[in-house]
Amino acid sequence: MSSHSSSPTPQEGETHDGTSPSGIEALDSQSLRIPDNAVVTVTPNPCMDRTAAISTPLDRGGVNRITDVTDVPAGKGINVAMATYRADEPTVAIAPASAGDPFTSLVHKTGLSFVPTPADHPVRVNLTVTEPDGTTTKLNEPGNPLEHDHVDTLTRVISQVAQRASWIVLSGSLPPGLPTSWYADMVGVIRKSADGHDVKIAVDTSDKPLEELGARMLKDPAVAPDLLKPNGFEIGQILGLDEKNIEHEASQGNLKPATEAAKLLVDHGVRYVLLTLGASGAVLATQQGTWYASPPPITPVSTVGAGDSSLAGFIIGTQRSGHSNETSSATDSSVEKTALQYAVAYGSAATSLPGTTIPFPSQTQPESVTVMAGAEATALKGVS
Repeated sequence: MSSHSSSPTPQEGETHDGTSPSGIEALDSQSLRIPDNAVVTVTPNPCMDRTAAISTPLDRGGVNRITDVTDVPAGKGINVAMATYRADEPTVAIAPASAGDPFTSLVHKTGLSFVPTPADHPVRVNLTVTEPDGTTTKLNEPGNPLEHDHVDTLTRVISQVAQRASWIVLSGSLPPGLPTSWYADMVGVIRKSADGHDVKIAVDTSDKPLEELGARMLKDPAVAPDLLKPNGFEIGQILGLDEKNIEHEASQGNLKPATEAAKLLVDHGVRYVLLTLGASGAVLATQQGTWYASPPPITPVSTVGAGDSSLAGFIIGTQRSGHSNETSSATDSSVEKTALQYAVAYGSAATSLPGTTIPFPSQTQPESVTVMAGAEATALKGVS
């Protein structure tokens, strides 16, 4: 077995000494400064992702030989932040973690601008076992409780960045101590704190927090975030549909159930619905229409972090194409097409990499992603 390793070797622009990077400055206990138009991610239940690679298929009840172990700081928002940071987008990650936690040290070593908010307990450790064919098995700890005053601090910090950020990404599971309504509540907090600033809000979660958000926005579209990134199972949770049917039909070339489900969420106030369908690609729905993107051919290695990379790719795509779209007509779909291309390219790249490896731009192939619109996409046959 190889020696136990930490986060991937930092690339150019990433620090090695564990010091806090430039780009975010705590002015005092009540305020902080972030770059203009930054992508800000919030990970209320961060984790250390420990990936153990085995050389043979997993033998339940038997002895499995580990060939490599890697620790990386993770949690869905951290993963999104690493991807946008590596794409040279101004990025700030926020998560509860103590200054002395190994998690905090590993995040700082990457060079990512990181705001750790107070936490009394160590960051949880999630174990992922990867098999030679790319099959992954995850064993996730639930996380430790977040005390009431620490929740207040986390909420205050998010409120402070709302007037400077271009995107705020609320992502992942919730730790004990946060109500399942927290994401839905935070959408309102951010919009009120933004005070007219055009900050876009993305939410990527599952289970009870997603169901709570879905129930609230189906009653009141004002609660809807700007971007939701469900997979087939999760959109079924929101809408009360057969979770497995959407992805199964997509794998058979029938995208109609996926596009209709995504359009329902748009009708209830969501600006962008990015519905990821695994190896079948992704569907994007907006008020302007629907699009489908098929992934480039890859050899799957690990699916861990693929959804987070897709979300990051979408944001990178909107950031790259948004300025050129400011003077275009309302029917111009260049932003949507570019964002969907980047989303699928980043998700595919992550799937081709080991463990929780977040891709660099050089590892993605947005030009290899085919995007089709509307009826052309829903009539596809044999999507794989």
